[in-house]
Amino acid sequence: PATKKNPTVLQEVLYILRLESPILVVLVGAAIGMGYSKGWTIIKSLYFCVITLTTVGYGDLAPDTQLLRGLALVFLPVAVAVFGEVVGQVAGVYVRRKNQSAQNQFLHRSLTLCDMIAMDTNHDELVSREEFLTFMLVALQKVDQESIDQIMEVFNRLDVDKSGEISKQDLIEIHRRRGAWKKHLDDENTI
Repeated sequence: PATKKNPTVLQEVLYILRLESPILVVLVGAAIGMGYSKGWTIIKSLYFCVITLTTVGYGDLAPDTQLLRGLALVFLPVAVAVFGEVVGQVAGVYVRRKNQSAQNQFLHRSLTLCDMIAMDTNHDELVSREEFLTFMLVALQKVDQESIDQIMEVFNRLDVDKSGEISKQDLIEIHRRRGAWKKHLDDENTI
């Protein structure tokens, strides 16, 4: 059942259309205005708008006066960009739902021996909390392995005593070293 927290696809699409409706109304109004000045019916004007928005452009309806061509210079790129944004947001609903479904399936499946071997990065035949978390984040594509490796490098630099934890003593040592290095550089610059 759809709720505010878990809306249906239709509810999400309608929400997107509601958000974009002011600019869509302006674009449709501009197309109707351009059509009116050409003597087109509302249907022909809407047809022109849709053909323009979808970038099909059959060429059967086109602005042929300098004024209409000038308006089209603004109308066409804006219309295509807005339509692309709306289509992108609607596609995003679909992709987000597919990803959520795949994630739920992955999280609720049984853990295999192959998974455990892949998780056990230090090869001690045990999976630590850190190894499990890292594996799951990468497998669910929440983060890539390169980002995790970079973060772990930062941790390792901060873990001066190599205890596997960052302590106040580690930070004090880092600042002491930086201060000594800064003093060394200052001494070299005075020579």
